[in-house]
Amino acid sequence: MKNNNWKIFCLTNGFYLFGNEVETEEGFIKFIEASMFGGFSGGKGLPGVARGDKSSKVTLDRFDDKQEITAPLSSVVFIADSINLYDFSGTTLR
Repeated sequence: MKNNNWKIFCLTNGFYLFGNEVETEEGFIKFIEASMFGGFSGGKGLPGVARGDKSSKVTLDRFDDKQEITAPLSSVVFIADSINLYDFSGTTLR
């Protein structure tokens, strides 16, 4: 099921999430190995985090590895390609 299709996405409620996007039914987005952003910094903003800029920092609150996060596309504000933030030196996991 793993495909290393890492994404950052934001929902209409303002939550930023990170995970490995996998196929799901039409009209939805689904992630495994997911986390919710606890915050990011470093002056490069979200694009800096997504590309792994050395000055960027991010805190992730990880969901259980077996949990799948599914949301309707109508609740998604944006989706951005990302490096694997679990391997990024600027990541703190809680």
